[in-house]
Amino acid sequence: MEMAICLPIVFLVLFFSLEAARAYFLRQAIDDASYAACRAAKVPGASQMDAQFVSQKILDSIGAIDYSTIVSPTNITDATEYVTVTISLPMNKNMALTSAFFKNKIISSSSTLKTER
Repeated sequence: MEMAICLPIVFLVLFFSLEAARAYFLRQAIDDASYAACRAAKVPGASQMDAQFVSQKILDSIGAIDYSTIVSPTNITDATEYVTVTISLPMNKNMALTSAFFKNKIISSSSTLKTER
């Protein structure tokens, strides 16, 4: 009798704990990806494609889907002083069990670094 009452509650807490850990992991991953992409774009000779490749490599490795990477400015030249990389990720497409709770929630991260030019 006690098991029939307690077991669903234990599973509910367990599954929501796993989803909270996944949400935190996704947040950290896009923070790391935006910083790494910004570092890739700030070196001399780098382009917007270099930054997008780095962010894609990191986010694909964790199984993130439907994310967007925006590099500003789009044309990085020797006169470019700062580079900004912004990554946005929809939560509802990247969560396993609780996607209904994150219907319109988008997390994003932005990094700005001074170029080495």
